[in-house]
Amino acid sequence: MTVHAAVAAHAAAPDAGGRTPSDLPLIATAQPEIEAWERRFGEIEDVWSLAPLQSGLLFHALVARDGVDVYTVSMVLDLEGAADVGRLRRAGQALVDRHPNLRTAFLDRGGDPVQVVLPTARLVVHENDCTTAEAAEIERVTGLDRLERF
Repeated sequence: MTVHAAVAAHAAAPDAGGRTPSDLPLIATAQPEIEAWERRFGEIEDVWSLAPLQSGLLFHALVARDGVDVYTVSMVLDLEGAADVGRLRRAGQALVDRHPNLRTAFLDRGGDPVQVVLPTARLVVHENDCTTAEAAEIERVTGLDRLERF
């Protein structure tokens, strides 16, 4: 097999490809780090540095790792009539699909964090029907929701 044929065969293989440092000009990285991200997340769309405000928010989220993240807001909606949960879920997923910042993982690299943008992310929806629930049960459910990390 010639070198050209070997290269062509490798390029056609399903596991060929992936990012290199030259594909990610907004950060300083090396190939082993990129390959570790690809093993963890699969395909990577892009990698960004953090804005100063994002760095501060990440710091506070990491400090409060076991408690409530004060920068994550939890809301309770009272809906009248029948809720079309499937439609709400599809609308939320469409937002995630459309906006890369909602498909981003924040990674701390020893004081030099980055945002790894993923091509896809599945929206997780928890459905709680509290129609007949007592106030204490509603407070318990919302309390558990506040502890859920974003």
